[in-house]
Amino acid sequence: MAHLTDEQISKYMSDEMSEEEKMEFLTHTAGCDFCSGRLAAAIEKTELITPPPDLASDILKQTVYNKTLMLNSQYFIEKQK
Repeated sequence: MAHLTDEQISKYMSDEMSEEEKMEFLTHTAGCDFCSGRLAAAIEKTELITPPPDLASDILKQTVYNKTLMLNSQYFIEKQK
């Protein structure tokens, strides 16, 4: 097999290959430093998991809210003594 084409890498990344094509692709990639490097570069450019759009703000809300609640409770307890 010749070096992988951009089209083959794209098909592999989007899971559009038959099982036979995948086996040939992976067999070649395992033995070819050039193509394994190109595949690694293609993988690096993609986000494997897309986080939910509000993830960061949800985390901040939870942590800030919980810390504020904890500080307010401690203040209330101290004031009651």
